[in-house]
Amino acid sequence: MKEKKPVRNNFKSGRFFLLQGEKSTGKTCEAVKRAAYLSTDYCLYREDNILFITSDDKNKIKDTYNNFKDNSSNLTFFSSIDNSFEVLSINELTHKHFTAHERSSKKTYKFVEGFKEREAMLLEGIEKVKVAYPKSKLLNKENTKFLLEEIDYIRANQLETLEAYQGFIRKGRGKKVPKNSSSREAIYKLLKVYEDRLISSNLVDSFAKEALVLKEAEKNSSEKYTHIFIDNSEILTGLQLKVVRKLLWDKPYSNFVIVENKVDNLCEYSYFNSHKSIKGIDGEKYKTIKFKEKLEPKEEGLSIDKLIEVNTPREADSLLKIFVSSGEETLREQSNDTSLNEKDGSLLDVKLDDQKCNETLLEQEMISEKKKMRNLYMDYFNFRDIRHKMEYDFAVDSGSSREVILDPNGSGETLGEDELRSVPVYSDIAAGEPILISDEFEGNFSVPTYWLKGVKDAFMLKVKGDSMIGANIHDGDYVLIRQQTIANNNDIVAVDLDGNATLKRLSIKKEGIFLLPENPKYDPIKIESEDAMIMGTAIGVISKR
Repeated sequence: MKEKKPVRNNFKSGRFFLLQGEKSTGKTCEAVKRAAYLSTDYCLYREDNILFITSDDKNKIKDTYNNFKDNSSNLTFFSSIDNSFEVLSINELTHKHFTAHERSSKKTYKFVEGFKEREAMLLEGIEKVKVAYPKSKLLNKENTKFLLEEIDYIRANQLETLEAYQGFIRKGRGKKVPKNSSSREAIYKLLKVYEDRLISSNLVDSFAKEALVLKEAEKNSSEKYTHIFIDNSEILTGLQLKVVRKLLWDKPYSNFVIVENKVDNLCEYSYFNSHKSIKGIDGEKYKTIKFKEKLEPKEEGLSIDKLIEVNTPREADSLLKIFVSSGEETLREQSNDTSLNEKDGSLLDVKLDDQKCNETLLEQEMISEKKKMRNLYMDYFNFRDIRHKMEYDFAVDSGSSREVILDPNGSGETLGEDELRSVPVYSDIAAGEPILISDEFEGNFSVPTYWLKGVKDAFMLKVKGDSMIGANIHDGDYVLIRQQTIANNNDIVAVDLDGNATLKRLSIKKEGIFLLPENPKYDPIKIESEDAMIMGTAIGVISKR
């Protein structure tokens, strides 16, 4: 049977994702794992950051994120940049950016939230609007609560014109208000009078507050985030989702991930209560990843003592955390202190209840779970040896920074520390237009020694751009460079051009020396400056699988 691949493989293409499924199917855990992965592989600059919005325990999210980062810190090419990982509720996010808006606009607003204060303002508006709609049965004091909820519903769904409201299907609102009716027209007029009252009195309620944050974000004057994750999105309004979307820093590698719990009773103002597709937020094409399998342990057939039969206590703890989804307790919490104990740095065995499980079936299931766990905490790579025209698949296990596993899906040959060579990794090199060189050391990566046979000095650079795709070198790949200042015709070289680095194929002709791209949309670069210097020649390419 083919082993199930980690969900992260579903993230390979695209930048916009919807993680969808019932509660306790592992969506939040997978989102946090994705965030940890992006922090090491796709936070390329110090200003890159990650925002995680949740209504759950923020400390649990942070702990899980740090656990994943700790487990995978040795799998990345560089992780020394301490990029921000901010975990906020939607209200905390709104308040943060609203406060920034107040500072920048030098305005101070008074917050109005109580029903009585809002009711008094609405009654003022009803008296004004009734002049134009004297026959309306809705515009009276008895309907104040309904009318307040209706204008909040309009704002929650970002119905910014009368026409949009007239044709909108009002799901979950109880009292019917016909489409294209004078009643809807009167309600919309009442909304505008209410909003004018807020503005003239320098007041804001929760929806006005969010609307101001959205306008500020649309002007690109707000703090932006490179990657954004929204957990429990089913409780958010359309307005809130649009606010968050506008805070995304649209870089070529930015991710926007929405986690949606499929529940029967949605919040009245929820975006998903009135919309079938997430496209309405921004028009982007989202890749939907469905989670169908519940992750909590079964009453029979899954024993905690078998869960902890792994190589190290940290590995056992990691596996326990895999079975956590938003709002759920960990197995460790459920078991209390009578189920799991630590002694002499190892975890004690727990007795099996022989009456509840079949030993043979249990062992088979746990072997499968153990393989899945190791697969989750392993990154897979492909190495293309340019010199010898060979390819190798390999993997690095987060539990052992001193091992490389060759042919992980086949023979699984493990190379130890004495068979590996540590190669320094530096910042980006452009496979596109030349970019400014940054010689900051970013970390080390271990490769088999024999891959570098005959190479005295070597280093790695991460590729940025697509000018070398014809040579099978893609954006995000890592190029293994043999450090030298000379090269032969037709070599792929890393070149310093007046302080800018680029990766191209060297072409020496009578007409001059050229750096040739492997993509027709880029032009050759003629070397005319005496400041141009060869940094090294490419001897291999490492790609994430």
